[in-house]
Amino acid sequence: MTTLEKVAKAVADRTGREVSEITAETDVREDLGMDSLDAVELLMELEEEFGITLPSEKTADLKTVGEIAALIDALAGQ
Repeated sequence: MTTLEKVAKAVADRTGREVSEITAETDVREDLGMDSLDAVELLMELEEEFGITLPSEKTADLKTVGEIAALIDALAGQ
């Protein structure tokens, strides 16, 4: 499973959406209605799943599922 697929699954689980509805271009706030608390909880869940720390200065501007996955890949050295 790719990083994008894992992030999409986590987003789908958190929002109650189908994984098939979540793409790299899906905006977590605009398309899914996640608020800042939801986003923080999602990022914390992803940190645990991937065994990394997502610095807040790098996560503040993340909007899409693809951007989140790309940051995780970059930090995980993939």
